[in-house]
Amino acid sequence: MENEKIEEDFKKKEIKGMFGGPILPLIVKLSAPIFAGMVFHLLYNITDTMWISRIDLSDPSYVGGTGIIFPIIFLAIAISNGITIGISSLVARGIGERNTAILNRTSESGLAIAIILGALVVITGYIFDESIVRTLGAEGDFFIHGLEYFRYIIPVAALMFISSVFNGILQGEGQMKFVMVSMIIGTLGNIILDPIFIFTFNLGIRGAAIATGVAQFISVIYIISVFLRGKTLVRVEWKIANISRTSIRKIANIGLPQALSQIVMSLSFLIFNRV
Repeated sequence: MENEKIEEDFKKKEIKGMFGGPILPLIVKLSAPIFAGMVFHLLYNITDTMWISRIDLSDPSYVGGTGIIFPIIFLAIAISNGITIGISSLVARGIGERNTAILNRTSESGLAIAIILGALVVITGYIFDESIVRTLGAEGDFFIHGLEYFRYIIPVAALMFISSVFNGILQGEGQMKFVMVSMIIGTLGNIILDPIFIFTFNLGIRGAAIATGVAQFISVIYIISVFLRGKTLVRVEWKIANISRTSIRKIANIGLPQALSQIVMSLSFLIFNRV
């Protein structure tokens, strides 16, 4: 009886065409939302740079200072992508095997990784903030503006790690629509909030970082609401008992190679900045 209920639950949440039918429509269905989300993310980068440059059009150190911080931001993105890929692989396997035990442990195990990494990044960032910015190659006004931006953008890394856990689950389930909406919310939120925090509240470069943080927080709230509303097969029970060393090890083994390839790119950006 229990097995029948589990099978019924899987079929109810299953993406139409996932295990049968033509492959091309399925590929388009799964990839189109991510493509749309990445287009909005590119738009965010363009508008963010535009608003920061308008703080003082005669002073390139505002855009330059934030640009110098980019390797650190890319490092956080690399780690987030590694978490997402590790979790999505685990979820996809669990769904294919109809293994609810794997699914029940994945979300909390992923959140444990995200919280630990987020805490390490935030603590390390605030303790060694000046040393990190100088290592990135910042001097003079570039150092002043880069350091100011860095101090306010650090918490965004923790939000990115948490978001990557939920995005990984959704990707593993094939629920790409929710991932796309989350990315669009974060991007549009930042585009709207940037001029408000930078110019209306007169926070300057701090405002750009705060706007990003607030927008990412709203995005995370939305993605959590998807789980709270029962739209997914994988449930988040928020139980410490669900944290599994085996699941954590599997997530790391799958996601680490992907993260390392992008971490190397982050280091190359650091070298280019110093040059």
